[in-house]
Parts: sequence; structure tokens; C-alpha cells
Amino acid sequence: MKGKPLDDQVIFIGGVSENRAVIHFLTQLLDLRDRLWVPAYNRELGAIGAARRAERQWDLDEIITQASSIRISAITVEVRVTDARRR
Repeated sequence: MKGKPLDDQVIFIGGVSENRAVIHFLTQLLDLRDRLWVPAYNRELGAIGAARRAERQWDLDEIITQASSIRISAITVEVRVTDARRR
């Protein structure tokens, strides 16, 4: 990010985005003011993004088959997103 202007809104995700001190520090350091946004499912979005990227990069069926020596005809992944803040 060094040397590149941040013209648009910046989305901050992951567990660290829960830390108000880090949000405050980044806002000041990068001069973001009202442009740093922490979405409702900020902790889950990183995991979902990583899973989607892995799905594109690797043949998960082949990896599991090689690891277990058992042929798997289909893989179903269910993602459930819950808002822990409601607890």
C-alpha cells in the first residue's frame, strides 16, 4: 500500500478488525477518516474468501482422494455464517 493513494473505501476483515485500537490506528496512519469499513461478518469473510480461492486453485476431490486413497465422487461443503454479536 505504500506509495499508492487510497481513493475509495477500504474494507477491513479478519479477527484483527474487531480490535477498535487497530481500527483507530489504521484510520489515522492511512488518513482514512470515514473510508475504513468493517462489514457485519468481518471475521467470516476471510475464511470464505480463502475457501473460494482454494477451490479455484486446486482440485479438492483429487487432493482428498490422494490423501485417503479412497475415491470420492462428490464433495459438498456447507457454510453457515452466524453473527456472534447477537449472543
